[in-house]
Amino acid sequence: MDRPAFDPFAVVGVAHGFDIDVAAVRRRQAELMRQWHPDRLAQAQATAQATAMATTAAGDEELAARAAAVNAAVAILVDPARRVDALLSLLDPAGRDPALAPELLVRALQARVELADGGAEARARVQREVEAERAACVARCAAALRAGSDFPSARAERVAWRYWDRLLLACRGEESPEAAFRG
Repeated sequence: MDRPAFDPFAVVGVAHGFDIDVAAVRRRQAELMRQWHPDRLAQAQATAQATAMATTAAGDEELAARAAAVNAAVAILVDPARRVDALLSLLDPAGRDPALAPELLVRALQARVELADGGAEARARVQREVEAERAACVARCAAALRAGSDFPSARAERVAWRYWDRLLLACRGEESPEAAFRG
């Protein structure tokens, strides 16, 4: 039997969706940490600490696991890319990521060639273009998810979004422009 996917939305107690209130997620994290963090009684009175020390190690491990799950969930929810990945994993578990569209591959290849051959001015221009392409992918992915069940479109935009993210690394000099051509 397959293990159920980690549901960061359920851990924090927010509805499944692309549009979330990040500040509310952070507030919820603080509330949950006050309940579950292993050090929650560090400033408590001696009697409360003694009572806490009397609890079993298993109970402490469970609280630590809950705190870790909250932190992991928040890390996913505050990052739009990771949030989309989680949504698609939860709402469309049988779905498969499509291949990149040929037009996108051509545009990306042209951008990588310009990065490899151009100077600082070309790098800045390509970076602006790639950031615009990425922003458009994010917007289309979010719109597909808001539509409720347009998971194929959301997956296609997420695949393109990943590709533009990688190209942005090359624009910033964090990856060589030729990296995409290596296996």
